Amino acid sequence: MLNSSHPTEPVFLPNVRTITLAQPMRWLALAWRDLVACGWISLAHGLVTALCGLAIAFVARDRFWLLVGAFPGFLLMAPILATSLYALSRARESGQMPGVGVVLKTWLNWQNHHFNKWGNDYWCMAQFGTLLALAGTGWMLASATILTLLAPLPISTLSEFYNTSFWPKRASF
Repeated sequence: MLNSSHPTEPVFLPNVRTITLAQPMRWLALAWRDLVACGWISLAHGLVTALCGLAIAFVARDRFWLLVGAFPGFLLMAPILATSLYALSRARESGQMPGVGVVLKTWLNWQNHHFNKWGNDYWCMAQFGTLLALAGTGWMLASATILTLLAPLPISTLSEFYNTSFWPKRASF
């Protein structure tokens, strides 16, 4: 039953911005300019991130459970690791010289205004990221466990997981 003494207030929604089909290409062009302007520091950052992903894939190639657990953690950590690239772009836009100093400042002095660096509010984003990584890992492990228990054949490698998950005609549940 509606209460007529309290009129319904209109809901205000934010405007959705539209972009052209060419806008993503413009973003890629701007990213390329940043890459060229920042030089080796951008390439080194990307190389380290890619090597970490390859190391995870190499270590877990025959250990399906490790890969399932590492995947959500990598998906959550990759955007956090990209903050250095954002800082380099920001420095370039503000006229500063992008370099190692900008990256070190981003990672080491990210909350200088805090007096107590061991307080709960200082590490809140790190705690939140850790909880998200644990929740994602738990979700992936639970879904992989259910799939493995229902699969007629053992799943121990990534290719066996793909064959069982994406081509269910090969597996009879």
